[in-house]
Amino acid sequence: TPSSSTLSDPSVTYEKSGTYSVKLVVSGGETLDSLTKENYINVGSVGVGDPVPYSENFDSGIFPPQDIIINNPDGGVTWALDSAASFSGAYSLRMDNLNSNCCGSADEIVLPYFDLTNIDGEDLEMTFNWAYARSDPSFSDEMIILLSTDCGTNFTQIQYKTKASLSTAPTQTTPFIPDSSQWKPSTISLNPYSGEQYVMIKIVNINDGGNNLYIDNIRIGNVLIGVNDSGLDSDFSFYPSPASDFIVLKLPELGANNSLRIYNSLGELLLLEELANQREHRISTQNLSSGIYYIELARAGGGTRATKKLIISR
Repeated sequence: TPSSSTLSDPSVTYEKSGTYSVKLVVSGGETLDSLTKENYINVGSVGVGDPVPYSENFDSGIFPPQDIIINNPDGGVTWALDSAASFSGAYSLRMDNLNSNCCGSADEIVLPYFDLTNIDGEDLEMTFNWAYARSDPSFSDEMIILLSTDCGTNFTQIQYKTKASLSTAPTQTTPFIPDSSQWKPSTISLNPYSGEQYVMIKIVNINDGGNNLYIDNIRIGNVLIGVNDSGLDSDFSFYPSPASDFIVLKLPELGANNSLRIYNSLGELLLLEELANQREHRISTQNLSSGIYYIELARAGGGTRATKKLIISR
């Protein structure tokens, strides 16, 4: 409905599931031409997505993973598995904007459908880590996170980063390969969609002739999970919670040259401290406004990491 239209962009509704053909007729006044796309439209009913929590760190080495789709509309350079850099483990995904066809092409990481109906208590979040550098101060690619609750017909933008908000490292003209300090965490609240049972999420790169963009450790679930399950997460704690003017960290035996970082909910680094052979460490939080933050503890040499949620309340 309608069965035909003369509008340039007609909106057509299909009342029943099935496969439909589409015919375009073009007239020059005296002559007609037409093109038919057979079985072009597939109409299905909304299903039920996969349960959460969900995580993907790409360390299986299989690309793309079985439940992820890579959309590459222009057939050019697109997302690829990368072993030269990762936030943790062996692999990440990399988009080579430096050698991609400039400009404006969109390349997508499409996650599986999720069922967000059976969620208990805690905040529902999407988290991941990213790294990016520009190739020129006047260029900047874009990273957009989109969400759909109607099978991909309409999307809501739930995060947007470009220029300074996307960059995690200084501008460089050579291909960007991040070190362990040049990754940032991103946290997106999915609470507005906690009643939806068929949610599509995709990570989109828009090329502007910039540089490499890396994605790793995608997680969807109730709480931010420690980045690497090695015992570090369970041995690392702090008090009080919620905090006001300070927190006291209770730390495992780390040895020397370890780091502690505090990020805000946008993934911006607010505090960096080096730790050495400390089992307890006090940090002032007087400069932090009320809200949600994340504390990341990392062992020396870019090894094991753990992340905890910090709530400041005054």
